[in-house]
Amino acid sequence: MRRCGANRWWIDDATLHVRRERGVKRVLKGVAALALSAAGSFFLVKGGSWDPQALLLVALAFAYGLKSTLGVWEVSLDRVRGKVSWVWGLGVPMFRWSRRVADFDRVRLFTQEQSPVRDVRLVGPGRDQLLASGTDPDEVFALAEAVVRHVRLGLQVGTGRVRPPGELDSPERARALAQLSARLQGAGAGSLLDASRSEPIEVPAPPPGCRVRVHEGDGQWRLILPEPGWVNGFRVQFGMGVVTLVLTVGVCGYLLSLSMEALLYLTVMPFVLVLGLFGARFVWKAAMGAITTCHLSVSRPGLAVERSTSGLTRPIRIPAHLIRDIDVRDHSDGAPMTGVFEPSTCPMLIIDRSDGKLLALGAGLPREELEWAAALVRQRLAAEAEARRQESPPEKAARGA
Repeated sequence: MRRCGANRWWIDDATLHVRRERGVKRVLKGVAALALSAAGSFFLVKGGSWDPQALLLVALAFAYGLKSTLGVWEVSLDRVRGKVSWVWGLGVPMFRWSRRVADFDRVRLFTQEQSPVRDVRLVGPGRDQLLASGTDPDEVFALAEAVVRHVRLGLQVGTGRVRPPGELDSPERARALAQLSARLQGAGAGSLLDASRSEPIEVPAPPPGCRVRVHEGDGQWRLILPEPGWVNGFRVQFGMGVVTLVLTVGVCGYLLSLSMEALLYLTVMPFVLVLGLFGARFVWKAAMGAITTCHLSVSRPGLAVERSTSGLTRPIRIPAHLIRDIDVRDHSDGAPMTGVFEPSTCPMLIIDRSDGKLLALGAGLPREELEWAAALVRQRLAAEAEARRQESPPEKAARGA
């Protein structure tokens, strides 16, 4: 599965699926809205007031909270049946509506004014339907191209001309994509690192003050991404978590000081406690992000990654034939929080796998240091791939055993 903003997308046989995920921030805002709705209902009932405007605000907060915490949204494009379907529900799919793919004539990449958000839409005469949104240009464009190839419609970027699907399959573009995919794969079946033999990977000089370390000895090569420390984003996230916990304790104390019926306690308190759990999670994630060190070890079998916090490690091993790319780009997984209502991203070292998964490392470190580290890992992987190519069949068999 691949990501596009808050969505995951994948192709299953003849159907392309786009599913919106409920992230932590979205669920947190939903829980806050539900808590606000519960508190508003309590005070309205206690005061005996049935003001229409207050009731409308309570209803809107309740609806928004349900949508954010339980909302289900998925789009399916069936190439065989020639249909595109949208599914929506609360917790489980509840409503579905479908259109014929023939009702649309292009896939449009649309950038919202004064916003980094980009939309992928199906557009036709009198029709304009949203498929997914995201802030990462590469992720959004990758989804738009996948939709174009899947349903064979034209692609329009902004208000530009509509490019037919055949342009995406031109020899020049296919060659460029092959070179991009060929950079970091191992030799043998499914290998794509053959390009490294004719195009050696060059590593620039390390940036001034670089804290990334490389250790090589006893036949082992290891690169260490240091802990980022309390950079501004982690401070903001930690502070928001502490404020949320203090607010939770204060609200709990205030509610306990009131003489309420047990039913009202059971209605309001769960929302307050859930809010406190999210505050605790913010504190924990910020602390772990600030003190995490990443170790990358490159060997003949592939790449091993360990995250270390206070001496505890979690090894992740990635076979060489699954490594599609090593790059640096803005990503959201594990990024320190810099805003409340917008997704937080920061430069991270991305290990992209051919099975659609990816691993994001180095949140909070400077982009220059991450780019230097990525170049080192690419160079080492290319060297190991070349060594595998030069092995004799008996050596390969012995290593496989």
